[in-house]
Amino acid sequence: MNEVLDVLKIKGLKIRARIVVNELLAGIHRSRRFGFSPDFAEYRPYTPGEDIRFVDWKAYGRTGKLYIRKLYEETSMKSTILLDTSASMGYGNPSKLEYARTLAAALSYLLYLQRDAVGIITFDERVRDVLPPSRGRRGLYSIFETLERARPHGRTETAVPLLGAINLLKRGMVVLISDLEADVDGMMKVMGGLRRRGFDAMVFHVLSTQERDIPSGGSFLFYDMETGESVPFNAYTSAQEYRSVFREWINGLRREFLRRGVDYYTVFTDTPFVEVLRPLKAMRGGP
Repeated sequence: MNEVLDVLKIKGLKIRARIVVNELLAGIHRSRRFGFSPDFAEYRPYTPGEDIRFVDWKAYGRTGKLYIRKLYEETSMKSTILLDTSASMGYGNPSKLEYARTLAAALSYLLYLQRDAVGIITFDERVRDVLPPSRGRRGLYSIFETLERARPHGRTETAVPLLGAINLLKRGMVVLISDLEADVDGMMKVMGGLRRRGFDAMVFHVLSTQERDIPSGGSFLFYDMETGESVPFNAYTSAQEYRSVFREWINGLRREFLRRGVDYYTVFTDTPFVEVLRPLKAMRGGP
């Protein structure tokens, strides 16, 4: 937890994002790229009939094989982050939303460095912000500003508002960051539908450590932060049952998302950000 708290103590999501991504990339070489020019992303084998102006003769001199230089525009993709800002995301210390928006900022910065177009949609019971995917520093800073304004509010109602916003997107990658506390069927519908339309789809299920590490003794109330309803809980008799139900809930969500072809990751608010981003970097490659 200390590693996460050290990051969250830093003011400004822009600085947090840079620290997290720099740590992720530290000591990693751009092994999949030849790296002669920042204008080029990678190489592919030459096919007879292609314009020889794009052959890299230095690479040929080293390898004895003909390679065509691929522009970043050929290899980059459009990515959209869906950030749940509903009231339940305000739970915990640090709150799930504080963790989630830092994760979203770091992810946006990583994608920016990979010259991918990145955008963001924030939502609760309705869509709050829509920034279509774009490349460049101006778009990245707009994402940071949007994330800085994000506050927990309202209930989670996903399908109708999100489907309307997502229909504006072209094929690419969509990353959902949410605690999945409500409207899970709607989440499934949105993400599964995106997968069927050819999107790469990924879910980061953000949960508080207080939701995982429930006390084993005492009595208290569970409050629904979106409805205000409360339920009494006796930890002396119910803690073990709670942990069992909690694990099965997570396992059930994982099975359902994977069945729909959606990558699913459980993330607690004490999980180092670098560990969360590593699967994405492995999938996309990186600088």
